[in-house]
Amino acid sequence: KQTVDDLQLPQECVALIAASLREQLKVAQQLQKFVARRDEPLLPRHVTLVVDATNEQKRFCDEFVWDTLDSSCDKPELLARRTCADMGLHAPFDAAVAFAIRRQLYRVALGFRPHENKASSQRDFPMPGRA
Repeated sequence: KQTVDDLQLPQECVALIAASLREQLKVAQQLQKFVARRDEPLLPRHVTLVVDATNEQKRFCDEFVWDTLDSSCDKPELLARRTCADMGLHAPFDAAVAFAIRRQLYRVALGFRPHENKASSQRDFPMPGRA
């Protein structure tokens, strides 16, 4: 409801957003169960990420190598905040960049090979929910 109010969306969007969040949580829980059954790491040590985020008519696009072993649960947000600050991009742009990083990590976890993880395949094979 807060998002709908903040973005001044019609109240009918509350149910749609809630349903989308429930579906995303369901997929995340399935992924966690899958990871728990594996003997090998879900992600390779180094992953090529394509970050493509747009906010308020500005676009950030970059491709870089992510070290999956150097991780903390808030690392995408920290990197996004620092990168956006360096580039003079203000909030909520950092949230869009962090989301794009997590989206790419999720794509790799779902089986996209690093050489397929390029901007062109990102657009050709969107994530469920068109996120």
